[in-house]
Amino acid sequence: MFNFTKRNLKVFFRDRSTVLFSLLGPFVVIGLYMLFLGDLWGGSYRSSGVSGEMMDAWMLAGMLAVTSVTTSMGAFGTMIADRSRKIHKDFYCAPVRQQDVAAGYVLSTYLIGLILSFGTLVLAQLYMLLNGGHFLPMRTVGRVLLLLMLIVFANSALMFFVTTLLRSEHAFTTVSTVIGMLIGFLTGTFVPVGLLPDYAQWLVKLFPPSHAASLLRSAIMEPYLLELEPETGVESVSRLKQELGVGLSFGSWEMPSGGNLLVLLGTGVVFLLLAGGMLSRKQR
Repeated sequence: MFNFTKRNLKVFFRDRSTVLFSLLGPFVVIGLYMLFLGDLWGGSYRSSGVSGEMMDAWMLAGMLAVTSVTTSMGAFGTMIADRSRKIHKDFYCAPVRQQDVAAGYVLSTYLIGLILSFGTLVLAQLYMLLNGGHFLPMRTVGRVLLLLMLIVFANSALMFFVTTLLRSEHAFTTVSTVIGMLIGFLTGTFVPVGLLPDYAQWLVKLFPPSHAASLLRSAIMEPYLLELEPETGVESVSRLKQELGVGLSFGSWEMPSGGNLLVLLGTGVVFLLLAGGMLSRKQR
């Protein structure tokens, strides 16, 4: 399994276009933010005492949530290519169990998602520094890294299930493009969750990666929100958190961070089992 994982990592990183396409989502996020979203939302919330650096932190959290999805989807392109080119039959002819092959795809995708997510965190931190901000505290960085381990697991499992439904590279490219276009909206990265219509807010809250975005915002924006609270008051900060998607609420009930963690863990386990069942059915 580990040799097969190593093979998948080499195949993925050898193809630069695949790596760049996997990072298209975060590139779009930071591009739109630099062009007009930063000024748009920064200006909208300036009256609430929100600094430009806080909005940069909000953007960083959204970028990481998007990256964990698009890189996982891109990494599974190796599995689709092997299947469409009949290369997978060579693996099954070798003394390798089918479970090990599937586990190799999942493990390599998980590692790719972690590597590229960590890289995105570093690049976004550099952008914040060049934009007049500061590096995040080491405690916050450590918390974000731990969250990414669970987030990438959940999104890798979700994308694994989606990939098992596809048969051709053309279908995979189409679905990847659609996901890359919609993921910024479905995680509340392009438009703050609280500014969406009610039906759209419910759609975002039911989408598992939005819980990842919420956790990342809570971790990354916490120092800024704590500084803002004495100036504007607890109620104002609470309302701001709801609008920016720092925590998700269903009606009058606000989901705690533990609930977000359980959603992500459940998403990872359930979709991993569903994907495994789909692969077993196809191979019979």
